[in-house]
Amino acid sequence: MLAIKNMQIETERLIIRPYREEDLMECFQLMQNKELFRYLDMDVMPLDEYKNLFYWLIDSYNTGYNEDFKYSFNITLKENGTHIGWCGVGGINYDHNQKEIYYLIGRQHWGNGYAKEAVRALLDYCSVKPIRVDRPFQ
Repeated sequence: MLAIKNMQIETERLIIRPYREEDLMECFQLMQNKELFRYLDMDVMPLDEYKNLFYWLIDSYNTGYNEDFKYSFNITLKENGTHIGWCGVGGINYDHNQKEIYYLIGRQHWGNGYAKEAVRALLDYCSVKPIRVDRPFQ
């Protein structure tokens, strides 16, 4: 979807935007910290495997809102462009009619309220765009 490929959400401290190819290595480095996966259904993966996931995420921007989509976005600090994590919205694995909001923030950035800020901004965006996340699963 062209709208998703070109979206950008700005908050007071963050920029939330679709992934770009040049984000690959920063995202891969973030995904090497096992502590971040404690509550996720995934684990640290080698670069080749991560590349497949990363490019699948970029390709998912072509999936329509009415289809089984999963849109993930890069989160950077507005002040200096530092990549701090990701957030997204998409179908729940066991029920694609329901949507979930998800996020991951790098360990060194915990405790600053970035996840809360990103999730609020993404929910606001989804409530006025055709994604229609009326009652997100939490």
